[in-house]
Amino acid sequence: MPVPFQQLWIKSNTDLSGLGLREDLFDGTYLKFFIEDIHYEQIKVGNESTLETTARGDFLSISLFRKGYKVLVTYSEANLKTAIELITKTSLQTDTLIETRDYLNPEAEDYSSGYTVRKGIISARSISSKGAIVSEGIRFLLDGFSFDFIETGLRYV
Repeated sequence: MPVPFQQLWIKSNTDLSGLGLREDLFDGTYLKFFIEDIHYEQIKVGNESTLETTARGDFLSISLFRKGYKVLVTYSEANLKTAIELITKTSLQTDTLIETRDYLNPEAEDYSSGYTVRKGIISARSISSKGAIVSEGIRFLLDGFSFDFIETGLRYV
């Protein structure tokens, strides 16, 4: 039976202490989200393998691609979206990669640990939410927020 929720951790590269994040969502190093499988979509950038015919017979053409994911975070706290925006901005300003621990779609070689460490970028243009409400001075997102993460390392098909 598949597990309906898995974790996705995003390592902070900047000071998030002023955002008032809950301790169960931020431990000082990682933002920790529980994500439903239906809100996680794998992205592949590059070419897929193809079966090509030659004079000697059929063979599998191996291609390289970048992996990533599009994810919907269904938490309503607006400060989580702000934290992702700050991590993305700091990454772009300092030319450093963002590290994530992907428990939803680990690579085969990482099966024993249960997660894959991915290093890459969050597309700043992909961070979006549908709207927010303000109650007692606190901003809440209506349907959470989404973003795209793309690894910078290449993988073989």
